[in-house]
Amino acid sequence: MVLLLIVAAALFALQFLFNKQYKESQGDGLSSVILFALLTNLMNFFLMLALNGFSLQFTWFSLLIALAGTANGLLYTYFSFQALSRVNLSVYSIFAMLGGMLLPFLSGTLFYHEALTVPKLLCCILIMVSLALTAEKGKGGKKAIISYAAVFVFNGLSGVISQIHQSEPELNTSSENYMALKSLVAVLVCLVWLLAKEREFPSIKLKPFCFAGIYSVFSGLGNLFCLIALTKLDASIQYPLITGGTMVFSTLISFCAKEKPRLRTVLSMLIALGATVLIIL
Repeated sequence: MVLLLIVAAALFALQFLFNKQYKESQGDGLSSVILFALLTNLMNFFLMLALNGFSLQFTWFSLLIALAGTANGLLYTYFSFQALSRVNLSVYSIFAMLGGMLLPFLSGTLFYHEALTVPKLLCCILIMVSLALTAEKGKGGKKAIISYAAVFVFNGLSGVISQIHQSEPELNTSSENYMALKSLVAVLVCLVWLLAKEREFPSIKLKPFCFAGIYSVFSGLGNLFCLIALTKLDASIQYPLITGGTMVFSTLISFCAKEKPRLRTVLSMLIALGATVLIIL
């Protein structure tokens, strides 16, 4: 399971890169964001359908959770585009992944009776220190702060919603079915919105279409691996591991993309990685 999560962390780090590439090619307006969500969820639906043997089953519980997950996912996508227009990849990924780590961690310990240990408490403190180090002035003002906070919260809620679904084996459907169902709901919502507002399907060039497709594969497989791991590992263990790994991979990717992170950003990543190691021990 640990190897599965390391692969998922690498996939999540890569998805951030293609998210940004799509934004630079297609723009970050609301219609562009909704089109991105439509394309990625449509591709993810067929990917999950293929992995499930081209069959689809659902339960009413899974459908309800899928609706909540879709709403959260669309909000996360929108604020991700807003954040990426104001900060570099490494800073954005730190906010996103720290939210993805902290909220499921708190949910697991507070509501699912996962053990609260000294290392876990120290991990929370290190997370706060890491967040403080990423704070920068002159990066978009209040709008930037709102975007950062929204990315933190909505990415965190994604893990919490997944945890709720996977914790009810008598009510839920399989991981592949759940992800296909959530993607299908998102496609319908995005399609209705685009047709109602634009009166026609927006045009898209080949390059951003390919970026959306690659993002969909990385995101879909990464999230599937996390859902599978949730059936075996506590959320308070899994998400710190995902967070630390994604931060390391994201920083390496930013170097390769010639976005050299500032010393404070690298230090923040190292502290978060230390928190991850601490919570696993």
